[in-house]
Amino acid sequence: MVDIVQSNETKLLIRKIGYSVGLEATLARFKQLIDVYVAESQLSDPMWQKLVKEGFGRDIQSRKHFENVFGVLGLFTVDNGRPVPHAILDVGALLKRYYSTDSAAYDRAIRAVLLYSITAADGELFSTLLSTSFNKREYEQRLTDFRQKKLSLFYDRYLNRFDREKLHQVIDFQEVTSVPGGKSVQRATSGPFAQTRNAATSRDIEDFSISLSDDWYKKVPPRREAWAQDLGLHTNGAVTECGLRYLHVMRSLLHCRPSSNSPIVLMPLDSEMRARHVTWALDDMLMIDHDRFLQAINTTYVPSNSDAGFGHSNDLLDLAKYSLEQFTKADTRFQMLRRELPYVVFSLFVLGISVSGGQSIGNLRSDMEALAKENRNLLLRPSRVSVYGISFSRH
Repeated sequence: MVDIVQSNETKLLIRKIGYSVGLEATLARFKQLIDVYVAESQLSDPMWQKLVKEGFGRDIQSRKHFENVFGVLGLFTVDNGRPVPHAILDVGALLKRYYSTDSAAYDRAIRAVLLYSITAADGELFSTLLSTSFNKREYEQRLTDFRQKKLSLFYDRYLNRFDREKLHQVIDFQEVTSVPGGKSVQRATSGPFAQTRNAATSRDIEDFSISLSDDWYKKVPPRREAWAQDLGLHTNGAVTECGLRYLHVMRSLLHCRPSSNSPIVLMPLDSEMRARHVTWALDDMLMIDHDRFLQAINTTYVPSNSDAGFGHSNDLLDLAKYSLEQFTKADTRFQMLRRELPYVVFSLFVLGISVSGGQSIGNLRSDMEALAKENRNLLLRPSRVSVYGISFSRH
């Protein structure tokens, strides 16, 4: 295990997508991708190229932009020229089959899963812009407040100058470019995340200010505003009730009493830290429990005072059996390798169903552990990658 600051897992330090190409129409394109995956029971390279050209209406050379975006969002990556589905795409396929005769229910469910994905990848940038109701006059100050808050939390435990310089470099909205030798350098570029901070002030680790380029204003906020509208968080120039709940629960994940203007700081999930084999010097209480993160997305769409609860043992057991069966045969190329259902896939499947049905999700991991004690046929194998691998005994 290595410390998060000493590792190359900089994505755990700040939730932002560092480019803007390919982010438009994300929900519609996600659903198109799911349709192809479900119809063909795999995602081959020819299918993917055809989708980019005919479905997205883009030149085939632009596929790399979509592959970058979809990779960060947890949909799929390309391995030796072969698209390999990841958790978010598999969850989308599960929900598509589960709601095959109810398109409205499917739309509600898939919206929650995409919000989970966007929050995990871009949540600190996305939620900060949403908190301004996309008022461009407030962007620099709100992002500066966020940066100061998050860096201060790390500075409290990381006293070494080298560690602080790296944190100051990464927790920022300027491009970070890799150079040979595995090192990262920070430099002002012409891209949308470039800043006008000069070389002298950029070395001041107590300078938390954010200065945004004209290109940034043109390319970054409109994509996030479109997401917010598609996800039901913002409409007609105002944050919706769902959007207000989202901002509140995101602020609450830091284990403090937030005000309506508190910076939204999203620390790593415990499942992310485990999967990447990293530790940190901060109090582990600052890590976000994966179940709390699920509850936050659920509460965005289902008010916490809802009387409808989810998690009856028979429902969970039936859903686990159904989702394992469907997951196993979702991609015919990897069928022999899919002997267990990753807990993360199952948890997001349940998240989609609970939101679609207007039910609170509860403490899913605890519910599954209790169910495994009652039903010995349900097997939960500890997994660094996905908390648990879910399977069933043959007896």
